[in-house]
Amino acid sequence: MSRSLPLISLILHLNQTHSCTNPDNVCLGEGPSKRPLPGCSTFASCDTTLQTVIAFQTCLAGSIFDSLLEVCNWESSTFCNVESCSPTKYPTMAPTTKNPTLGPTTNPTGEFSGVKHELVPTKYLSLMTFIQTISSVSPTTSPTVTPTSMPSYQPSTSKEAIFQDTVLSKQTLIENLVLVSYTSGGLAYPSRQFTFTDFYAALQLVIQQGFGDVQFLSNEGDVNTYHYGLVNLAAFLAQAMSESIQYDACDELNWQEVAGRYAISNSCGQEGRSYQDEICPLEESFMTCPVDYEMEITAISSGNGVRAPPPFTCKPGSGVGYYSGYWDTSTGVEVADIPYSNENGRTDTEGKSC
Repeated sequence: MSRSLPLISLILHLNQTHSCTNPDNVCLGEGPSKRPLPGCSTFASCDTTLQTVIAFQTCLAGSIFDSLLEVCNWESSTFCNVESCSPTKYPTMAPTTKNPTLGPTTNPTGEFSGVKHELVPTKYLSLMTFIQTISSVSPTTSPTVTPTSMPSYQPSTSKEAIFQDTVLSKQTLIENLVLVSYTSGGLAYPSRQFTFTDFYAALQLVIQQGFGDVQFLSNEGDVNTYHYGLVNLAAFLAQAMSESIQYDACDELNWQEVAGRYAISNSCGQEGRSYQDEICPLEESFMTCPVDYEMEITAISSGNGVRAPPPFTCKPGSGVGYYSGYWDTSTGVEVADIPYSNENGRTDTEGKSC
């Protein structure tokens, strides 16, 4: 399922009609046709039009419902996270006074420490809203989030200090609203490929060292202009969400198919393109790579759908005996050694450019 996001739609946040899941509300609201109950050993098959339960099914012993694949899977390799409506066991001690010491708030927007968090009536937070939220609390010289044992970040002391510490203080926000991927049925889950630990380490690297003669702009030469860096970061994350994070993929995916068949030679180019024959414009010619006909490599990422094609690969050889074949989604099997071509006529995976 395509989830192309415009650049300014930085954060996708699906509205929820209920805060917890039980057999009575599991099929309410938008979502996939199969939805787990708390504990994930049982799932409901839903009529998404009528928003009613068709049937409940229980997974075999040792397996639970996999929200990513939308089937029962071994518990050790499965992601499933459903909030229960069961009453909490805590606190175990009775209140010390009959009445609460804090009266209920009458402010519908929610205020704490002088900071307002307005309710957003749509599924999208705009780029400006994100920037205002991420910079709403005055940054400090030490992290404001609860320290973790892995990794432990030290306060910044350079001119980029305010920018870096502001980003670090928003770890929970970024993890919950940015580093989020989606199943083929539209169910959100924490990205496996993109984590805050790696993101923050990479951000520090491109700020302090950069790559080549390029560095990440975190301010305009003055530590108090860190808002420029936040805008820069928001634009970068928006693009990353649109291109990679939502799919939980750090490589190009095999997405061009005909009648459920995906040519393995799509790694040579999709939509009629031939990657190895493409060259950079003159002003970027220094980035052009020679074609390596002996290269043999396999990507990491594959799609989130059931029986999705495997990661792209390339290896030497073409012609009879080297046909790459296709991936059949109806069976989840690679049919190799037949001359099944991509849109550009390639039947092998030899000779990618680096």
